[in-house]
Amino acid sequence: MNKINPVNDPRHVKENHKEVAIRLAVANNPSTPITTLKQLATDEYSYVRQGVAANPNTPVATLKQLATDADSDVHQGVAANPDTPITTLKQLATAADSYVRQGVAANPHTPVATLKQLATDADSDVRWGVAANPHTPTTTLKQLATDAASNVRWEVARNLNTPDVTLEQLATDADSGIRWEVARSPNTPAASLVQLATDEDSDVRLAVASSPNTPAETLEQLAKRKTR
Repeated sequence: MNKINPVNDPRHVKENHKEVAIRLAVANNPSTPITTLKQLATDEYSYVRQGVAANPNTPVATLKQLATDADSDVHQGVAANPDTPITTLKQLATAADSYVRQGVAANPHTPVATLKQLATDADSDVRWGVAANPHTPTTTLKQLATDAASNVRWEVARNLNTPDVTLEQLATDADSGIRWEVARSPNTPAASLVQLATDEDSDVRLAVASSPNTPAETLEQLAKRKTR
């Protein structure tokens, strides 16, 4: 499960703080001018600053400034921003707040060395972020495929860079949701799809039946199954 806190929805701000909600909406808006974002980066409300930190239009200098903000919620926005410089991501990778570390783990620009470091994080949701990252190396994905936390293994099954041998391993996972993800993967070997076609979970079998990589013979067998 993704543990990153979303930037506060303006609708959740108290009625007497509507002006704050408006500033928050401006901070979240990707069309907001840079000069305005710089102004809002010093707003008294942390969730407005967090909105600026997560905004794809926020300049690098402002992201670096917000990375040293007194509020860790603001750091979360910086950690998740794809424009955050590598040096700042490395800095945030050691943050005490696990939400911040997870943001770094899921950031597509986080360097491989940092992803390997976060793959051994004590918090499973940080490891989840690494498993979901499109740039996580296959060796690390293989490692995470044996993680004790099912949400981590689930993301490994979903990751398009997960190698065949790891998908084959996950096809026998005790968690049916993970087997379902394997059956849905466009990279799952035909042999594993054949195996999953007899899975006790009907959702897994449905995923196999929907896969364009399932062998014709297996599709014929699935078509012959009778309703119990």
